[in-house]
Formats: sequence, structure tokens, C-alpha cells
Amino acid sequence: MSKVLRKILVVTGGRADWTPLLSVVRAIDRAENLSLSLIATGLHLLGEFGLTFTQIKEEFSSVCKVPFYKRNEPLFLSFSKGVSSLGDAFCRIKPDIILVLGDRVEAFAAATSAFLLQIPLAHIHGGERTVSGHMDESMRHSISRFAAIHFVATSESRDRLLKMGEEEWRIHKVGAPALDLILSTQDIFLPGAEKYDGDFLIFCYHPVSVEKESSFKQAKEALSAIKELGIQTMVIFPNMDPGYEGIIKAIDEPDNEFIVKKNLSPSLYFNLLKKASCLVGNSSSGIIEAPFLGVPLVNIGSRNKEREHSDSVYFVPCRKEEIKKAIREAISPQGREKAKRCKKIYGDGKASERIVKVLEEIELNSRLLTKQVTY
Repeated sequence: MSKVLRKILVVTGGRADWTPLLSVVRAIDRAENLSLSLIATGLHLLGEFGLTFTQIKEEFSSVCKVPFYKRNEPLFLSFSKGVSSLGDAFCRIKPDIILVLGDRVEAFAAATSAFLLQIPLAHIHGGERTVSGHMDESMRHSISRFAAIHFVATSESRDRLLKMGEEEWRIHKVGAPALDLILSTQDIFLPGAEKYDGDFLIFCYHPVSVEKESSFKQAKEALSAIKELGIQTMVIFPNMDPGYEGIIKAIDEPDNEFIVKKNLSPSLYFNLLKKASCLVGNSSSGIIEAPFLGVPLVNIGSRNKEREHSDSVYFVPCRKEEIKKAIREAISPQGREKAKRCKKIYGDGKASERIVKVLEEIELNSRLLTKQVTY
């Protein structure tokens, strides 16, 4: 008689969660007691953002597509379609546990559907804090309230969930799974690698929802600073949060001579990040992965402000001269040495095995779905 495996359904909405989820998905797929199901939605299915679904399909042929974004459609309409479409998929797949990561709209839609269907939800990277006013903050904490199982990256995140009233037995400190992927990523030959000799920057700038009207001005200011420094730079497209059009418009200015990529595979991105002198912009990759690789981040503007970070992160307002000053400091010999020696606060690269162990062993019973507030 064949053994009944516990079915884990992972939902991914774009490169922001797929890169850190990939090591977890691979570990679930290898686990003897788990059966993997995978849904790709959101930005993965949009050609203007690189159609990253094709990359997922190369490794996981059974991945299921659930589209719900439409260009120029209000986000609340896309979200409502996502709740409905993902809910239909959950009913078909019948998972034992649904797993999401982070604070994006796709994860929020999946969490809402899972909660309403009373399917246990596991959430990675809950309990983190920023103060920019960006919508991610509220969605992250909302997902935590829906979640039955928490996989947090740091002690500070665990303590914040406890203060929110989450029960201690639900919270598992595992570290950031993106670090697992870094350790498992082999160095690869980069065509044209000679272009990246000397100083080389990666620029990735996302919109902040409460500042969406200023996104073009902000991105143009940041790119002007880099242009005046004369440092070769690879520019990566933003996510699809409100205001993204302004950032793409600034990237596409005709006098720009940057290398522009809509998307990079995780392995290629990490190989480039290892070579980079500095990451510039406001990507969470600069908070979590870059310090692990000894690469500094110049974080521009309010996004990630007051987020738990290493001392290799330089926070600057979106003003050209201050951005230039911070980049010069970050890529100086002293700045590079500080980045190499900075404290690695997001874990040791073994998060995936800890997550799989919990998914295999946690009891699936009424207690798991009966959320209690502890205060």
C-alpha cells in the first residue's frame, strides 16, 4: 500500500518571492514525506516583466498557472480576482498546507483564500518591520494574522509576532531561505564578463505606494546620480506596485546607457551580485542577501527604512548629491571591508531544511486552525 504524502502547495507571484522560495521548493520536492504542488501567478505571467513562468516551468514541469493581473487594471480588482481564482485552484488541488512568502499582493490574495477555506497557511518572513507607509507593511502583518504557522528569519521578527498576540508554539525561527540558495548556487560563466571588471553597480528601485506620484522623479534622480559617477551599471525592472510606470519611464529615457534587464534568473542574479561593488536602490535583496555576500547597499528613500539591517547598508534620501556621496563611501576600500566583515543577521543558509522538518512533523488538527490572541 502506497504511503499518503502530506501535500504542500507553494504559491509564488514574482521574482521577489520566487528567489527566496526556490530553495524551499526544491527541499519540499526532495522530502520523502511531502508532495509538492506549485502555483505561479502575478508577475510571473506577464511578458513586460520577463515572463518568469518559463524559468519555473523548466525545473518544475507540473507548475500551475493562475493569472489574475491585467495591465492598467486597478489593483483592488486584480486582488479580488486573485482571491477567487486562487480559491478555485485550492479547491481543485486540496492541499494539506499552503505556503507563501513575504508581503506581496499575490501572497495576500493566497492567504485570504486559504483562511476563508480553512486550509492551514504557513508564512515565511513574517514579523518584519518598515516605516515607509508602503502597502507591503500592512499586507505582511495581515498575512501573519491569517497564518497558522510562522517561519521567521530573526529573533526580532519572532518577538514582534509575539507582541502582535501570536502564540509562541506557532513561531519557528529558521533564517532567510534566500541564503540557502546563495550557498547552493554554483559560479557560472557570464558571457561578456569582462564588462564587469572594476567597479560595477546593480540598480533596482521599487515604487512606494504612498509616493507613487513621485516615482518617475525619484528614479530619475537616482539614475542621474549614477550617470554622473560614470560607473557601469545594470538596471533591473521594478515590481508592479502602483507607481512602477514612472520608474520604467525613467529607465527608458533615451540618453541612458545602462544595461537594462526586465528579469534575471536567481542563479544569474546571485553571480552578478557577487561581482558587484554595490547594490543601489531599495530592494529587500540589499537588506538580506547582499550583506551575506559582503556587498554593500545604498538604500534610497523611505522603503526599508528602519528595517532590521547590517551596518553595510547606507540609508540616504532621494537626492542626487547624497546618493553619489553614499555610493562613493560604499565602494571605497573601507566600505568594502566593512561589508565583508558585517554581521550576517538573517541566518546561516539552512532555513529550508528547518522549514521542511516543521512541515513534515506539525500536527494537522483543529488546534492549528484555531487562532488565539494571547493578550
